[in-house]
Amino acid sequence: MDIHGLKSGARTLPCSVASPATGTSAADAPYRPDDHKLNAADDLGKCLAFDAITAFRVWDLALLAREKPADPAGKYVPADEIKVLQALAWKHGFCKSRDPPEMTMERYVVLTAGQAGFHPSKRQPLPGTQKLWEGLQILSAAVFGYQAMRVWEAQGTV
Repeated sequence: MDIHGLKSGARTLPCSVASPATGTSAADAPYRPDDHKLNAADDLGKCLAFDAITAFRVWDLALLAREKPADPAGKYVPADEIKVLQALAWKHGFCKSRDPPEMTMERYVVLTAGQAGFHPSKRQPLPGTQKLWEGLQILSAAVFGYQAMRVWEAQGTV
């Protein structure tokens, strides 16, 4: 037992730590308080709050794709995410033209999960939460890079 009363290495609570070096995701990794340098119950609370926010976003996107598939994605997600997702989808060959039709919620979710390897089929037209979460991680990193590049170019340092 460690100071939190949890067995180290035991899968008791999911937490959002992934290791890019090993290719593990938070869902694959066991919960280890030492990974977060948790020194108090407040730190554990912050970790769980972050996980709850992330889980809610994934759940909400999956629900919107099921319940309101034809709604424009621009109502629910930032424009930069849509722009970067369209560029990634075009680069990977998921869409033929550089100016696809308006991004719907269903298309947004499918293309986002497609970044993590999801391929829609008749049997499973929408991704599960795991692939959607993995795709959101990839998309978030790409959006961060896109926004950093815009700031860099605006400062004239190119």
